[in-house]
Amino acid sequence: MQQLQQVVATAETLIPDLEERASIWDRFVKAKDDLYDDLEKLENTVSDVLNRPRLPVSQAQQRLNKLKEQFYLLDRIRNSKIDFDDLGEALLPLTVVEDELRFMHVHVESIERQYEDTMDKLNAE
Repeated sequence: MQQLQQVVATAETLIPDLEERASIWDRFVKAKDDLYDDLEKLENTVSDVLNRPRLPVSQAQQRLNKLKEQFYLLDRIRNSKIDFDDLGEALLPLTVVEDELRFMHVHVESIERQYEDTMDKLNAE
């Protein structure tokens, strides 16, 4: 019985650490969901601009302005990604976290490149 009490006492000392990791996990998942929402909004805007045929200069300028208005979203994505990475680092070595961090890095990098390429293309028009 004494051995069981010792095991329970030892386990109880772990509860605060486990609660903290659970809290970090919840914040990580929320950060991931928020990032995906912002990425989707920006991707939709970029796709909308790219999928339209070439237009006269005045209309191309409207598209460029629409994209410029979305820069705040790209900036928010970059800042959110930093927080997401920090939360993920605290959860390592969880494999699912490593995968999410890697995937998010590629996804954010891709939309940044797509946004910048689209801005360059519209500026050239």
